[in-house]
Amino acid sequence: MSIERLKIIGYITDMSKQMNEMAINVDSPFLAFLLDMVAKEGQNILKNSESSQKISDSN
Repeated sequence: MSIERLKIIGYITDMSKQMNEMAINVDSPFLAFLLDMVAKEGQNILKNSESSQKISDSN
């Protein structure tokens, strides 16, 4: 995955975490749940990209 795409995913992940906290503060549990899912998926994508980069670097 390109560096630019990873930066965008990182940005979306960070914003989702911040918006999750805001949703919790205004007592919107469903929105908080959805934002948490987005943040977790973003973290998974970034982690998988990092591990696949390490594998390709070792080959």
